[in-house]
Amino acid sequence: VRAFARALDIDPSTLSAILNKKRPLTVKTSSHFLDALNIDPFEKKRLLLSAIGSKLLTDNIIPDSFEILQQEEFNFIKDWEHHAIIALLGTKGFKSNTRDIANKLNANTSRISMALDRLKKLGIIGVRNNQYVLLRKEIKTLTDVQSAALRESHRQYLEKALYSLENHSIEDRDMTGITMAISRNKINKAKEMIRQFRRDLYKMLSNGEKDGVYRLNISLFPLRK
Repeated sequence: VRAFARALDIDPSTLSAILNKKRPLTVKTSSHFLDALNIDPFEKKRLLLSAIGSKLLTDNIIPDSFEILQQEEFNFIKDWEHHAIIALLGTKGFKSNTRDIANKLNANTSRISMALDRLKKLGIIGVRNNQYVLLRKEIKTLTDVQSAALRESHRQYLEKALYSLENHSIEDRDMTGITMAISRNKINKAKEMIRQFRRDLYKMLSNGEKDGVYRLNISLFPLRK
């Protein structure tokens, strides 16, 4: 398994979990495996079609949907640096250099190094032609769950928002709010509208050449004890 994992450019524990059906074999990971095995494009597409069905494939073979990150996986990469690195992979002029990543994200070099190791261990990123690449679909967490790791992650992003408030120009950020009297039985509907807005905004902003990594925080909370 270790030798095969090296050939596939993936962590042995990740490959073992896939072989033991403890982790799903996604289209993107399947595509990466076939590339690592030097399968020609026509045979690659045929194999993917036979394995998971043409209805799951787009023209570029990778489905346009997010993969839900399991809670134990998120606990491992709850800190903000992990998700910022994933986003940075798609930006123009990205360099697979720990110091360069740290400079672009205004982060500690050692924390970036550890974050890269964790992402590789989970099989989320890998190295191909001396460049970090995304091996799994873009990820999201479960919603409306009690999680200390999620609370810590949100706290870190709120701290980043405070830093941005003091250090970034208004041309580079947007922080607005509204105080309102509401019907509390509409909160679930409000949550769904916010999620849909996030998805629509993501599609619009991520379309085309990317040259920056941004974070969107939306807060809706009661002003009561």
